[in-house]
Amino acid sequence: MKKNPERDLAVFLHYNQGKAEAVRQGITSLLKTQKFQFVGNWDADLATPLSTIPEFIEKFQSSRALVAVSGSRILRLGSSIHRSVFRHYFGRVFAMVASNILNILVYDTQCGAKLFRTEHAGLIFSEHFISRWFFDVELFARSIAGTKALWFVELCT
Repeated sequence: MKKNPERDLAVFLHYNQGKAEAVRQGITSLLKTQKFQFVGNWDADLATPLSTIPEFIEKFQSSRALVAVSGSRILRLGSSIHRSVFRHYFGRVFAMVASNILNILVYDTQCGAKLFRTEHAGLIFSEHFISRWFFDVELFARSIAGTKALWFVELCT
């Protein structure tokens, strides 16, 4: 932060409004203050490493129709991830249901690594999310709303 203070932005919420609102507030604040080609969010656990950002950008460069790129932790399945059998199967069923409702193939709806074209991020993040818990799925829905184009690509990380 000290090296380039003009490139740092911290957004403080006065009370806990959930992850969805924190991400929305961060991105909308960034859109007001800076000009970037892409904006996004990464979960703090870095299950998708920051070193994959260039791969996300390459996807955008390969198709002007893309609005967003999402990570998918499918390659981490061989990793030593400790979760209950219930959580694993619930997650798989949830992703399958979400994919069917949105009519898109998404393996990992809940992956916390997403990058958006700035010109579309303002629309995607302009309104509060309906749910504090399923906002990742709502991001997919907002990203593909009103188009048949290729708006969202899942990148295995």
